[in-house]
Amino acid sequence: FHPEVDLTVNGRMIFRNFCYTICGIPIGTAVRNRQQLCIEEIKAEVQDRNVLALLSGGVDSTVLAALLTKALGPSRVLAVHIDNGLMRKNESKMVIEALNNIGLDVKLMECGYRFLNGTTWTNGEVYLNNNRTDCLNCIVEPEQKRTIIGDVFMQVMGEMLATLDKDKYVLAQGTLAPDLIESGSKLSSAMADTIKTHHNDSPMAREFRAAGKIIEPLRTFYKDEVRQLGRELQLPEELISRHPFPGPGLGPRVLCQSQMYPWYM
Repeated sequence: FHPEVDLTVNGRMIFRNFCYTICGIPIGTAVRNRQQLCIEEIKAEVQDRNVLALLSGGVDSTVLAALLTKALGPSRVLAVHIDNGLMRKNESKMVIEALNNIGLDVKLMECGYRFLNGTTWTNGEVYLNNNRTDCLNCIVEPEQKRTIIGDVFMQVMGEMLATLDKDKYVLAQGTLAPDLIESGSKLSSAMADTIKTHHNDSPMAREFRAAGKIIEPLRTFYKDEVRQLGRELQLPEELISRHPFPGPGLGPRVLCQSQMYPWYM
């Protein structure tokens, strides 16, 4: 049940009655107010450090990069776009150009081969091979793919952080509220069940979060709110209004089967 999406019948009415009538939230709370709150939160958490932001290429991480730039200035944001080899055509180029236009220098890391051959720790039930999964290019189940892709993202992030002075950098992710809800994160609810694992809430991401190594200023936002925030930050409309495309890219969406399909059929 997702009353926040446009397709839900009477979704706005449900939210209006719940927020204003039941919860008593003051009328007038707006995304613009929240943008300033995010900026204040970023400054408070980062303090005199810099930020390492790994951009998956989606709307959320792109808006995050723009928000960090406004809060701290481009000189304090080390933005790296990870091309996992599972992006749409020319997507990496479009993301980098858009962020360059707002004054942020984005470094590109082409990691397609690494992701396709990436693994993660197995839960002991399937794909058991010395306590690790098979490589991503041999995995059939979408949930296994999501977990591998998420953990490889975090491995790359950890390795990049190791090359920097860890006392002078903090990591940043464009995690949204639905990411935590659907991943069954205890940050969203103590009763939450996992619907699907998001790449920014994989087991390794949770370890980083528990260690206080990540800031996530968009964690209370939903997709429509992030789009509006992107407009406030003057990102191009074609970038923030495109169809949602999760960080794992085409990996989970390409259907696979465990047995080879005979050519003669």
